[in-house]
Amino acid sequence: MVAWASNINPAAWPALIVAARKLVLLEPDRASGWLALGNLLMEMDRFEEAADVLSDGAARLPAEPKVHRLLADARQKIGEIDAALAAVETALSLAPHDQATILSRFDFFVYAGRWDRVAQDLDDVTTAAPTRRSVILAHAHFARGGGDPEALLAVCEAALAQQPGYTEALYYKAIALSMLGRDAEACAVIGLDSFVSLAKLPTCEEHIGGTDFLDALAEEILRNPTLVPDPHGKATRGGLQTRALMQVGDKAVPLLLEQIKLAVDRYVDALPALPHPFAIARPMRVNLHAWAVVYPQDGWQKSHLHPDGWISGVTYVTAPRIAGESKYRGPLVLGELNAEQYPHPPPWGVREVEPKPGWIVLFPSFVPHATRPSGLAEQRICVAFDVVRET
Repeated sequence: MVAWASNINPAAWPALIVAARKLVLLEPDRASGWLALGNLLMEMDRFEEAADVLSDGAARLPAEPKVHRLLADARQKIGEIDAALAAVETALSLAPHDQATILSRFDFFVYAGRWDRVAQDLDDVTTAAPTRRSVILAHAHFARGGGDPEALLAVCEAALAQQPGYTEALYYKAIALSMLGRDAEACAVIGLDSFVSLAKLPTCEEHIGGTDFLDALAEEILRNPTLVPDPHGKATRGGLQTRALMQVGDKAVPLLLEQIKLAVDRYVDALPALPHPFAIARPMRVNLHAWAVVYPQDGWQKSHLHPDGWISGVTYVTAPRIAGESKYRGPLVLGELNAEQYPHPPPWGVREVEPKPGWIVLFPSFVPHATRPSGLAEQRICVAFDVVRET
């Protein structure tokens, strides 16, 4: 069992935003107010609004590098990469020796695919910050392009030496081992046969105000005002995804989140005693980040992993199937890699999971996964989540 950190009640967010806006109005020449408001909006995934606010803050405080750096983060979240790079370059001009800003600029070069600039700085940044996500991503890019996968393996091992359960380092370690032909070791890292769990949620038999639980849950998700199509930086394609799952007045969603926590507790208690960093480097305290995804018949998710998570999972609310068929359509595909980046089948294979309403699937966050389109008109609705280490 793990200790769960408390999430902020959604009813409290508006008051926090109002307080931060008042601080900005009362003391517009202090960076702290702009940073507090920008960070709150970013926490709520209101990235466009955060970018507008921080743009105003940067205009008001043109010599404050922290405001420009946070503005860069907001611009990157909404896909404005050139504007993000401009903001971080401004921050760096104001604080040319600030290590955090130097590393942020490297991050943006990686995210923007400016590989010539990445190559120039890679050795220095690898030495300064070997566990940084962008460093691992850069080495992975060059390994895929015909570079030395030994370098990718080395940086992953260095990162794991400092953070034994580092999700992204475990994923790319498996990739590097596969590139080197060390398939058995790659399979052992991914652990498809060891760490995947499927179970039925007990709440699917309950009722909310006279409505079946899953029907009530679907209604709350479909009326969620933060549902947006194909949000930037996410794996959803041809579907809708919430930016903030919990809404004021919801009854089924909070019940589901508590059931997810109970399922995670059972999963953690049953983890096999294997000498694997996923099982050994268990966090003492975690948080739950959850979101809903609504797929029409052609909606799907490309192969991805969840770098911020320790455990990831999904619980199904609705799924389509053809009359007379026993299986639901639109499976989750665990282990699948992006064919454009990795044209050869992964040595660990793939495992298709039927999207049965009322069931929950749990797996390590470093396991790559995708979904298939259902091809049927009925919507497929699920709630996906990460169990995140609390630092």
